[in-house]
Amino acid sequence: MSTSRPQNRALPRRRGCMPILCISLALIAIGAAAFFWLRPRLQPEYVPLRYEEFIFRYSAEYDLDPFLVMAVIRVESSFRAGAVSPVGATGLMQLMPNTAADLAGRMGIDFEPDDLRDPAFNIRMGSFYLRRLINIFGHQDTALAAYNAGMGNVRRWLDEGYYSDDGETLHTIPFPETRAYVARVNRYIEIYREMHS
Repeated sequence: MSTSRPQNRALPRRRGCMPILCISLALIAIGAAAFFWLRPRLQPEYVPLRYEEFIFRYSAEYDLDPFLVMAVIRVESSFRAGAVSPVGATGLMQLMPNTAADLAGRMGIDFEPDDLRDPAFNIRMGSFYLRRLINIFGHQDTALAAYNAGMGNVRRWLDEGYYSDDGETLHTIPFPETRAYVARVNRYIEIYREMHS
């Protein structure tokens, strides 16, 4: 009687499994990374709004679109009354003390630098300044460029044919920060307008 030993048969290899598993893990990792990268963009943007009483009062007094004032405040300080920039611009509408002193003289009011931290005072002065810039430059976007980059820069750009075709409007803003500033303010004007519709 012969005894046959059971043969050691190797289990068949599953050749296609390993690459599929690797691809699946890679896709999961890519999906997770994309989710965490996109998550802040998927959440609705926080759009603060405070001090509406002062915004509507001084917008009416200086014949401004209140949504313009809201948008400037949002971009300048995100509605933080105590905000101070590294160069010293202060308050909701980020006014420089020397600019504010000049504006106070034109407005016929007393001024102390600490006044810029007061929301009502800051919005009043910032609104007056916006109206003045719009009166000087004639166009809202040009006035916004001056609010950010200064009147001297904007006057120089308007004089140069490369940035302005007509000497009144800017078809190109050479400072990337100012270009982005004007675009952001215009975007927030529409956001605040929609919020109030």
